[in-house]
Amino acid sequence: MVIYEVNVNVENDIYSEYYTWLVKHIKQMLQFTGFKKAEIGLIEHQHTSEKRLRISYLVNSYADLENYLSNHAEVMRAEGVEKFGAKFNATRRIITDSVMFESNEL
Repeated sequence: MVIYEVNVNVENDIYSEYYTWLVKHIKQMLQFTGFKKAEIGLIEHQHTSEKRLRISYLVNSYADLENYLSNHAEVMRAEGVEKFGAKFNATRRIITDSVMFESNEL
């Protein structure tokens, strides 16, 4: 499994509209081959003029992620820039060889 993580800073004045758009965007992302799950969360921090979000996608393989990055990422990223311009920014990272553990209820 691979985790594709996106961290986004969004200006407060567009946050509600951005979040609504982001949920639709995530649903589109989950249509790509190998994208299995997504999680979105608000990162707590001091009051500022921005909110910070973390989106994590669980992807079956690095090959599936490479396919997305090579063939779809440019168009998907452009949608947000067209709609919101410089009112947000995103950074991305890839976590490979991810292993998930779950607690067992006794």
